[in-house]
Amino acid sequence: ARPAYTKYSSSTTARPCFRGQPLRCSFSIRNDIAREAGVSHATVSRALNNHREINIETRKRIHELARQMNYIPDGIARGLVTNRSNCVGMIIPDMDNQFVDRVVDGAEDYLNGNGRCMILAQSRYQEGKELNLVKTMLEQRVEGLIVSPLSVDNLTKIKELCQDIPLVFVCADTSEYGERCVASDDYSIGRCVAEYLLSLGHREILYMGGDEKNQGICRRVQGFRKVLEEQGYTDIEERVIMCPLPRESGYEQTQRLIRRGKLPTAIAAANDMMAIGVMEALYHDGYRVPEDVSVIGCDDIDFAGFPQISLTTIAQPGYEIGRRAAKMLFQEKERGQNRIILEPSLKIRKSCQAYNGG
Repeated sequence: ARPAYTKYSSSTTARPCFRGQPLRCSFSIRNDIAREAGVSHATVSRALNNHREINIETRKRIHELARQMNYIPDGIARGLVTNRSNCVGMIIPDMDNQFVDRVVDGAEDYLNGNGRCMILAQSRYQEGKELNLVKTMLEQRVEGLIVSPLSVDNLTKIKELCQDIPLVFVCADTSEYGERCVASDDYSIGRCVAEYLLSLGHREILYMGGDEKNQGICRRVQGFRKVLEEQGYTDIEERVIMCPLPRESGYEQTQRLIRRGKLPTAIAAANDMMAIGVMEALYHDGYRVPEDVSVIGCDDIDFAGFPQISLTTIAQPGYEIGRRAAKMLFQEKERGQNRIILEPSLKIRKSCQAYNGG
């Protein structure tokens, strides 16, 4: 299970989430330690901060008493003195997405291994909320910020807000805007799904999903469109449906295609959950996957590999994206690597098959 972290569920209120029993005031515990050790409160404070003026035997004894009394340092008070919180903020669109969960895991593991904690927040795909969360993070004196930006407009605003702390964007190639980033090659993802479906003999193919303000999605659509352009398609705009990413949206959009009698022989969904929604809609109306319609997703979440689903998809290295972003955060911008683009890979399962001419 993932270690406890501070989670912000709104832009205005934030409460740390701790597992276990309620904690006593650290000040009162330090008084108890001082009384037990027979030293002053100031000596306890210095010992707990490993001050060299306190001899090593006294330090060891005070640290052992602190452990026995479940003492937890007051991070806020320490931050006021050192101007450091030892925390990094991370803002993502949605905590219900398993791919995003892997990105968070990668970043959190790296930070925890380097003596820092994470403050995690979700914007729920609301641009105003994303900006408010950035401001809240800054008020909490985070030492750096990792953000999966919702739009290019927000990217620029976040950059302006975070001039005094390290900033890294994930899941979007923001290098053209002068910002450090770690992402998958979204253009290659778009090309890959189009080329794969065409290689199976499908001509009636369609791309579904994503906000046209989202830079990563736009790059995928560019790659998809470019392949169709190279193949001589003249109705490319009709083969791209921009819509929200959840599974329900995939279901609804597929139902509309069925009602309009414009169901293609292959559908590429922007992520795996949307692809599962597409498959649910097809099954509901009696269509078979892949015999009647081939479906391909993106992300390679655990559900995609279940035998009942067996979804062909594009795997993204989510954990590595998060880990490298956290590592990049504290590298010197002038000396470190400022743009890391990781290659996706095609995972062929049973949701796609060669076009049978039916």
